[in-house]
This record gives sequence, structure tokens and C-alpha cells, in this order.
Amino acid sequence: DLTQGLTMTDCTVTTVKAEAKINVTKTAEPSSNVEKDNEITYTITVENTGNVTVSSLTLTEQLEGVTLGALDKTTLAPGETATATAKYTVQQKDVDAGKIVNTVTATGNPPSGDPVSDDATVTVTTVTAEPAIEVTKTADKTSGVAVGDEITYAITVKNTGNVTLTEVALEEALAGIVEVSALSATTLAPNAEATASYTYTVT
Repeated sequence: DLTQGLTMTDCTVTTVKAEAKINVTKTAEPSSNVEKDNEITYTITVENTGNVTVSSLTLTEQLEGVTLGALDKTTLAPGETATATAKYTVQQKDVDAGKIVNTVTATGNPPSGDPVSDDATVTVTTVTAEPAIEVTKTADKTSGVAVGDEITYAITVKNTGNVTLTEVALEEALAGIVEVSALSATTLAPNAEATASYTYTVT
């Protein structure tokens, strides 16, 4: 009997503790000085930094208006990465704010236990705000007027800057003598115009 003289013992193999973990990074191109209607391309990378496989990976973008592409992998073994891209077109509200803050969240399922997640935020700065306004005023009569004649003035206010203007108002030198109509708009996006008019009787 080959087992004679041998002592049989139990053998236990202990594995390392399962640790499900992912890490998300995000970059933007361009990352600064963007203007209205520029397109930003975001690159998102998800890495499995744990020691178990993570499956059913999904991405969620918090910035409204982002077009998010699919991850090239949805199951990652430890050490593997998956990537996706997202596109965003800069809006006027972003230029008004001076920056675009965009956060993405990745979520995946380990073999057991609760899902794991991580997020990454990238901030893109816009062009420098340059508020500017231009006012023009015309009269339907510019010469040969006599006492009792009426002159109608037309006023145009234009936003010539690159940020939205609010609470736009007129101050007329003849205030108290003439009644100026309300501006057609008091909030002006870049290149937008508002108009007003009034009539003055020559004395």
C-alpha cells in the first residue's frame, strides 16, 4: 500500500478578497476659449481597477444636450479599459456662464454584490466675455420743421457683444416732455435688437 507511512492532511486554498472597483477619466478637446456653436469632443475612459470582472457597464452624462457614444466594451476583466466619446455644441448660455462643467458617471456590475460606479468631471472655459451695446436713433423729419410739427423718433438698441444682456433700458434726455414707448425686448442675445419710438411736438 503506497499510503502506508503517509499522513493525510486537509488542504485549504484561500483566494484574495474580491474587490470590485472602476476608475473613470474624461478629457475635452478643445478645453478652453470655446465660442457659441463650437463643438467639444469628450473622451471617456473606464478602467477596471479591481480584481474581479465588471460587466454591464453603462455611462450617464449630466450635461443636457450631450450626444453620448457607446462604450467599445461593456465587460472588463481586471486591468482592462473601455472608451467612449461624446459630442456637445456650445450654447449661448455657456458663454454667458463662462464655462461648461460636464460630469459623466460609469456604473457596472461585479459577479456578486452591489453595482460599482465612479464619475469624472471636466470643465471647459469659454471665450472672455465682452459685453457691448450700440444705440441708433433716427427721425422722420430732420430739417424744415416748424412750431406744431410732430417728429417721430425711432430708437434701435443692438447687442454687439458676445454675452446676453438683461434689463436693457432707455434713458431719454427729453424725459417728462415726451413719452417713450417700451422697448420691444429687455433681454438681448448677441446680435439681437430691440426697438422703441416716441413723438415730439415742436414748440
